[in-house]
Amino acid sequence: MLAIAPPTFTEVQNPQDSLDDSSSPKAQTENHSGAIGLTEGIALLNAVRELPEAYREPLILRFVEGLTGPEIAARTGLTHGSVRVNLHRGMQILREKWHRAAPQARPRAENEKLS
Repeated sequence: MLAIAPPTFTEVQNPQDSLDDSSSPKAQTENHSGAIGLTEGIALLNAVRELPEAYREPLILRFVEGLTGPEIAARTGLTHGSVRVNLHRGMQILREKWHRAAPQARPRAENEKLS
């Protein structure tokens, strides 16, 4: 099983937080509860590839390479504010695509009600 979880809004809003802090109890429980299968992981990667370049590049730099907002701004030549906006919009598009995917194919969030 591929352990890729869709990034959370908090991760985008707090780029100074380390993504590699897996020693904290919160990170340990989140890593296991947000795991998705290979099929879902491939679908998520395809959704990222379909994003416009303005959103895709900052998301990859943030979540794959672990760069902070100011580091992404320096690398891309964008302002820090533009990086934050592009990260937010890119995440919003990914969430919409994720939630439009077949509900039975994605993990159920804790706040979703069973039907």
